[in-house]
This record gives sequence, C-alpha cells and structure tokens, in this order.
Amino acid sequence: MTESCKVLMIFPRFNANSFWNYQAACDLAGARYPAAPLGLITVAALLPAEWDVRLVNRNTEELADADLAW
Repeated sequence: MTESCKVLMIFPRFNANSFWNYQAACDLAGARYPAAPLGLITVAALLPAEWDVRLVNRNTEELADADLAW
C-alpha cells in the first residue's frame, strides 16, 4: 500500500517577451492563457490515487505562501 504524500506542481510563467507570446490572442478570446499545463496534468494522473496533488499554473494565478506551506 502506498503512503499518502502531498505533491505541489508548479507550472512556470510563460515568458512575455518571447516570440511565442500569446497575450494578444488571449485578449481576443477572453482567455487568461491559451493552453492548460497538460504535461503536469498527465504526471498527476499517473501518481497513486492516495496522494494529494495540487497544481498552480503561474500563468493564471499567483503562487502564494499558503501553497508552499501546504
């Protein structure tokens, strides 16, 4: 049996100065960010079901001290 574990996954903020900056497209579509962090979501799905997993997408939300304390 797998012991319970807490996993905090943090998806990094996309570089706004990059050629691949999607901010204008997001503004047109009314979206906060054009894509979900599918790689981290896939890894989370592979972890044992007993584990507590949280995902912070830094493109759509801020990383708070409470997230790290969790």
